[in-house]
Amino acid sequence: MDKPERKPREIGMVEAILLLIVVVGVILVNSIFLKIGTGLSVLSVAMIVAAYGMLFLRVPWEKMLDEILKTFQVGMGAVLILLMVGILGASWIISGTIPMLIRYGLQLINPSVYLLIAFLLCVVLGVAMGSAWGLIGSVGLALMGVAQGLGIPAPIAAAAIAGGAYVGDMWSPFSDIPNLAAATTRGNSFDVFRAMIPTQIPALIVSVAFYLILGIMTSKSGSYDNSSVLAIQNTLSGVYQWNILLLIPPVIVIVGSVMQFPTIPVLTSSALVAVAQAVIHQGMDFAAAFNALYNGSVSNTGIEAIDGLLSGGGMLNMMSLILIIFCAFIFAGILEGCGVLNPIMTKLTSVTKSRGLIILISMLTGILSIYLTASVYVAIILNTRIWAEVYRKNGMSTLNLARTMAGGISNWGMIVPWSGGVVMIAGVYGIGWTQYVPFLICTFASMFFIILFGFMNKFIIPLEDDELELTTTVE
Repeated sequence: MDKPERKPREIGMVEAILLLIVVVGVILVNSIFLKIGTGLSVLSVAMIVAAYGMLFLRVPWEKMLDEILKTFQVGMGAVLILLMVGILGASWIISGTIPMLIRYGLQLINPSVYLLIAFLLCVVLGVAMGSAWGLIGSVGLALMGVAQGLGIPAPIAAAAIAGGAYVGDMWSPFSDIPNLAAATTRGNSFDVFRAMIPTQIPALIVSVAFYLILGIMTSKSGSYDNSSVLAIQNTLSGVYQWNILLLIPPVIVIVGSVMQFPTIPVLTSSALVAVAQAVIHQGMDFAAAFNALYNGSVSNTGIEAIDGLLSGGGMLNMMSLILIIFCAFIFAGILEGCGVLNPIMTKLTSVTKSRGLIILISMLTGILSIYLTASVYVAIILNTRIWAEVYRKNGMSTLNLARTMAGGISNWGMIVPWSGGVVMIAGVYGIGWTQYVPFLICTFASMFFIILFGFMNKFIIPLEDDELELTTTVE
């Protein structure tokens, strides 16, 4: 006689919360004590949830696998964009586009507006390069030397430099944060970039006014030592040939984004133009230039900070983040298959009817997740899974959630004391987080405008057609 098939059971609220506490605990131990990478850490907790689902919830593996494959299908568009971002980054370096932005950006340094220029320069370079840490350890280090010569307090200068680099990084369509936010919600990094414009522009305006006034108040007249800046400028001028045409590749991307042309063809066009410029203007061999799109750029200027900044890009250098995203897809699919988030989402949907309150609470849980896991990546992965359905059921596209995650919590990677960003800034600048955090005006302004516009019901991105098919909008 055949044994009756055991039907899957629904997980209870307390049970789901306890399981998530175990997940966070394992990630925390992996990160702080075992020093296990983010991707492997996420994969390990995915296997824990899968084992629990099969043993205690009686969920068949086939159901989890189906959900994993569905998640991959939804998120692969963002992964393709990420590969193109790697190609674009390498092409802009070998063409001389990014080095030229650095070269002439440093020329704008002036004692009375030092903080303002340092902030804006790091924002622009952060958007162009999508790398906060690379900027902090190279151009940022030179800017800190200038601040010392000007007599500007180091914590304020560090806030302008690191804050600008992080803001540019989290807003850049070429950065890991918007790409991860897009991969775990919807759209691609350029969609996330556009979604952040209404909240980021006013935050930048507030920051410009703040750093301008503060710079005038703290700057001192007289000469200053700009030898570190001159060293970078002279080194770059000795390696690259400058030409106004080197701005064409970013112009292609900006115009294509504004006109809402298909993203991949726009990025491909920009990269190919940059490769042609590397051959024409920089005298680079075509085969070497084309191979850089895959392997990345390798800088040999002789200055370690510059070589670290201008070495990278390429498809291979994107693989680490792509593997993290793949692990996130597996984790998300298993959570979905086991229904772990269902009771939590049901409760959140019933108690949070206000869009502003949803945005506020999701931002707070995201920040709390960074404190618990010491990882912005993990915080984004966890919270996008928890909040996506809540956003949709309240008539908001999950691009709003991506904006909350990227613009609202990602900069906390340089605020949470045990995060990598704090360690990085302390190691490079010798400044503790309590000293510079009060001056991270753009970080807090960005959070403020995201929350404010949520409660005002302004700039809320409505549900797309495919999202309407997933849920019923709450009237």
